[in-house]
Amino acid sequence: MTSITRHIRLLTFAVAMTGTIAMSWGCAKKTPSSRPAGAAAAAAPETPSAASPRTASPSTASPSTSAPDAPSSTPWLTVDDQVREAVFRHLFTHNASGMKDSAPVYFLSVGEADKPRDPSPELMARFAGHKPRVEPVSHARVSFDEGVRHRDTGEQGIIFRITSLKRVSENVVEAEGGYHEGNLSASGSVFRVERIAGVWVVTGDKMEWIA
Repeated sequence: MTSITRHIRLLTFAVAMTGTIAMSWGCAKKTPSSRPAGAAAAAAPETPSAASPRTASPSTASPSTSAPDAPSSTPWLTVDDQVREAVFRHLFTHNASGMKDSAPVYFLSVGEADKPRDPSPELMARFAGHKPRVEPVSHARVSFDEGVRHRDTGEQGIIFRITSLKRVSENVVEAEGGYHEGNLSASGSVFRVERIAGVWVVTGDKMEWIA
């Protein structure tokens, strides 16, 4: 992506999101994610199938994620939310933002880049007590001048997003997402997430673009 194209994308998405939840995602263009050879990918359901009942999210962290800070009463998560939790925790410690873990607040977003929405209450509860604290994306506002700010407190923050999930197989999911700190600090990546011994683990992280 050329520098001119990148800045046009930044401007287009910032304008599109003004007046909704004041969101923009930087360089919104993504290249199609690659799939493992021979693997047939299908859209991952938002709720588990009959063969995949609701299960509790594991209390232990995968090797590529930070340790969970969930309360002792672990909320029950869908399979999709278990995958999202693994990707979010991976992103917390694997990003090129300027503030990283010195940011006062992290904001979480799921859904398409131009239609961001809050994660489920059950998934948000998994991050209770996390430092930096974690809040839903509806608590954030984004501007060209100030970047990401908390709507009420004005604190600077970083948005972490997961825009899509694709089921590659029963135990493999591809997730697209990244972070947004400001117009010149954002990224998009494709993550390979595998269920190993019952625990969803990020095993691949392919950067598609960065600003």
